[in-house]
Amino acid sequence: MLKPLYLLIQRDHYPVQPDVLTPITNLDIDRSWHDTIEFYATDKTSFHIPDASSDPDEAVCRFAPLFYCKEKNKFFHPPCPECAQPLDLFQDDASLEHAGLSAYNTSLKRYLYCPSCHNLGGHQTVYRFSRQSDDPAFVKDRFELIQDFGKLKGTIVGNFPCVACPEHDICYAAENKATVRIDFLSFYPFYMLLFDAAPIKAVNFIPFLSAQSLDDAFGGSRPLPANAQWLTPIQSGTDPFFFKNDNRLFLEILYLKLSLLERIARAVHQRIKDEDNPPFHLSAESIWITPAPQDSILPLFWNFEVRIIDLISNRSNIPDNFSFTGSQNLNFMACLWFYTLLVNGNQGPLEAYTAIDQMCTQGDLLKDCLSDAPLTIENIPGLALKNIFWDTRDMDVPEHWKQFWSNALKTGVRVLIQEKTMRLKHGLKTLINDVSGLKQEIKNELFSKNDGATRVSHATAPIHETKPQSDRDAEKRTAVRLLQQLKGKWTEAHITSQDTEDDIVETIVLSAEEDHPPQSDTNDTSPTLGTADVDNEETWGFDDMEETVVIDRKTVMPAPSTNEFTDQEETVIISRPTPPESKNKCAEDEDDPDKTIIILPKNK
Repeated sequence: MLKPLYLLIQRDHYPVQPDVLTPITNLDIDRSWHDTIEFYATDKTSFHIPDASSDPDEAVCRFAPLFYCKEKNKFFHPPCPECAQPLDLFQDDASLEHAGLSAYNTSLKRYLYCPSCHNLGGHQTVYRFSRQSDDPAFVKDRFELIQDFGKLKGTIVGNFPCVACPEHDICYAAENKATVRIDFLSFYPFYMLLFDAAPIKAVNFIPFLSAQSLDDAFGGSRPLPANAQWLTPIQSGTDPFFFKNDNRLFLEILYLKLSLLERIARAVHQRIKDEDNPPFHLSAESIWITPAPQDSILPLFWNFEVRIIDLISNRSNIPDNFSFTGSQNLNFMACLWFYTLLVNGNQGPLEAYTAIDQMCTQGDLLKDCLSDAPLTIENIPGLALKNIFWDTRDMDVPEHWKQFWSNALKTGVRVLIQEKTMRLKHGLKTLINDVSGLKQEIKNELFSKNDGATRVSHATAPIHETKPQSDRDAEKRTAVRLLQQLKGKWTEAHITSQDTEDDIVETIVLSAEEDHPPQSDTNDTSPTLGTADVDNEETWGFDDMEETVVIDRKTVMPAPSTNEFTDQEETVIISRPTPPESKNKCAEDEDDPDKTIIILPKNK
């Protein structure tokens, strides 16, 4: 079975305009590739092929130029048209400058040359991917190199396919088809990384988190495109959310979007080795998503991995103590934040950013918008809660849920108003801590016994009145007494019964918070591929998700002998312990009222 892979390959041409103020050179590109390969060397989702002729701890492999003959379906390394020896990258700055060419280490220009011919002395031809008007006459481009291959005759060492090919005359004489039939994987020697293929970019994944339908995404086309097979469970009728028909869908979508943003921030944070050399320009096009396997026990959108496939850093030659104001990459994170929360089927990026600009300019100072955020949001339609949905549906939610939406927008605004001297790593750590705490609050509300949660048809959901706390406490005490009586009957039945008991399956749902109190800078439920903890570089996982342990037991809790309770299944749900300040006298006198035992008779 073939495994799909992505290849990250060095370009033949860099569409970068020369800039004497912030120059980028071949040396910077090489350093970036070295940093990138070193970074991914321990990543199980990618690998590089080391150079066997060098010290694997110090050198990385640069592959020889690789051409491809479409007629023969064969790859080959380009030979010198004069002596048939392999061509290589010209990196000797002294020789380049002596010949009137741009130096390798101080420019982005590259040349192929023949080391064998060069060592023999005399004039020689060099080749570039694209020739420029100011290049000397002895510089030729890629098409001229292909045409020069027609000079080669006789036996050639290597895998050059043209000499003995019956199509030789057609390619190099009669019809000159060589320039059409020969293509390039890479014209110059190149670096390469191989990654497990990811099916979707983050910017294309966000609409699905916004509850975009498959019909909206693909125009009702069936079957799904080849790169969208991961959506097959949805097409088959499986819900990708826990609360698709519940007004808690708002909380669920907000939680999932914050999880995505947090994982991206953590992935970027891990890539920063030091503050002075931030990651090479971040791009939304380099962020990819791998959803969980289809046999996952969680809904489809609750388990995914984030992968950044890009170069790591540029290690500019600008002195370390020369600091620019602001952070381009923090600006990128702010744009990604509001794109994720506000862009939908009825509102594009420009409208979303304009709404944020209105929010930030309501007061005399940018920071004023943080304290007045709820009022400001109500006055700006582009910031309304309904924008979290792809179809901008209206949904009634409890008033205190709206604070989560307000806090999510405020968290993004804080990124915008960072001090101009804020370093990227510190800014990302602050962002991660903020979103981690907000996610925890939303998750607690999402999975609590919330009386504000109601089922919805699609648009509106009436808010149920909540019972007073005293009534709920009385109901808990009554339930505890009934369960204690039931427990006593079971105990008596066990003492008097000698019947052979059937297996009893007990499911215990434990909240991880019981043993691991939430911490603002490390607690996270979001596993991230190739990312590490902000401080101790440990990998995150679903540490704060609820864990289900199935225990097959035969003697711990025997079934009673009465016919009424024969062959029972017991489910014990232990919820998060009540904080000390919220405990009441009844809870101290009785058994824990949050412990609920649900008995379901088996179907016979």
